[in-house]
Formats: sequence, C-alpha cells, structure tokens
Amino acid sequence: MTKDLFSSLMWKGVLVVLFSVAIVPSVLAQSTFHVFPQIADGSAGTLTYKTAVMVRNASDSPTGCTLSFYGLQVVVLSIRGLTGGPGGIAGPLATYNLNMPPNGWAYPRTLGQQSLATGYATLSCDGPVYAQLQYSLYAGSVKIGETTVFSAAESPRARFIVDQTEGTRLGVAISNNTNVAHDYRITTFDIDGNPTGTATVHIEARSSLPKFLDDLVPASANALGSAIVQSLDGSNFSAVGLRFTGGVFAAVPATP
Repeated sequence: MTKDLFSSLMWKGVLVVLFSVAIVPSVLAQSTFHVFPQIADGSAGTLTYKTAVMVRNASDSPTGCTLSFYGLQVVVLSIRGLTGGPGGIAGPLATYNLNMPPNGWAYPRTLGQQSLATGYATLSCDGPVYAQLQYSLYAGSVKIGETTVFSAAESPRARFIVDQTEGTRLGVAISNNTNVAHDYRITTFDIDGNPTGTATVHIEARSSLPKFLDDLVPASANALGSAIVQSLDGSNFSAVGLRFTGGVFAAVPATP
C-alpha cells in the first residue's frame, strides 16, 4: 500500500460527517515508552487530517520525552501545560523533544500542512507518562470529527475481535519498530473459531503497514469473528485497528 492511511482512511471518498470519540483502555497506560502504530497528517482532497499526542507526566519529578515520527516528517505546534513553557511551532521534523514539569503535560499537534502522509510514532521518556493519540478531521477550518487511540503494546502477537457486518470494515495498522525487516501472518477465524483465511505481509525496518482486513483476507468480509497477527520469527511489533462504518470510525485495540 502507498502512503494512504487505509486508502486514506477512506477519507478521500468520505463526504459525510465523521464523528467518533473512541476511548479504550491503554495496554501501557503508564510507561516510559509508547508506540502509536499509525500517524496521519496533511490534506487529501478538500479534507485535512491532523494528529495530536497528549502526554501527561505521571511523576513528581520533571520528565523529558522524545517523540519520533517514522515514515513522515511533520510541522508541530506544541502547547505545554503547568509552567512547562508556552510551546511554539517547529518543523518539519522527524523527532521532537518534550520537557514537562512534575505532573505537567504536553500537547504537540501536527498542523496538516502537507499532502496526506502517514507512518507511525514512538514516545520515549525518562520517567513514566500517560499518552494517547488523537486523530482530527477538518473541512476547511472546521473540525468535523475525531477519535482517540491509546498506545499499543509491543508483542509477537496481536488479536482482534472483528465485526465486519452491516457494511463495516476493519483497518489494521502494523508497525515494525526494529532495525530489520520482518514477515507477519494474519489469520482470520469465524465465530466458532474455525480458520477462514490467511495472508502474509512483509514490513521493512522502522516502517508501518496499514491495510483493510478484507483486502488481506477476502473471506473475512461481511463476517463476525476474530483475527490474529503474528510475526513469523517471534519478533515484537505493535498493531491497532480502526473500525469503519461508512464515514464513522472508532479505535479497536489489539490484545496480545
């Protein structure tokens, strides 16, 4: 797939109002390291997509973090809270440093000033933080929708409950945050646990791959069941799902 996010998150063809706020439990709610398997920034047609990373210092000591983008560079507007400074605009950049006071927070946001670009991001900190990512969709200067995605655990396996009935499709993003390429097998199952199909994908080092599940395994279309993503060599990766119903989407977390 090219630099489209689930076929531009179906956004190039979405003319309806997108509105979904999906808040799901974070597997790594408080951690010094977070992975967000999918980032989107820029314009596709008449719509613009921006991503914000909301970070809160979970400790009583100052904490510094590095936010790294892979597969894209972005212009960032940073708003720091609780005496952390006024923030500002920086970029285009692939890494951005955040410094937060005790119990402070940071809110770097991309500005969507490019053609739609996608990738993944990591957040590495010297103290524990809570972190979540927010996709926002704009028509001109008006925000018309958003959804919230928490960081994804790194594991050699990711499992999803899959409901692609009633016109719904599940998009899955897999991020390979290692220095070498890996192969991954996606297996789908029906509601009784019987395998319905498999597919294998190859992902280069420090890259992500977003795909609709029914493009990978056509037998999973219009069905209720589950899916498992596994690395063939046992290496860790991260994954997240986005469930589309027409122009509305919501986050679907993976479990190990």
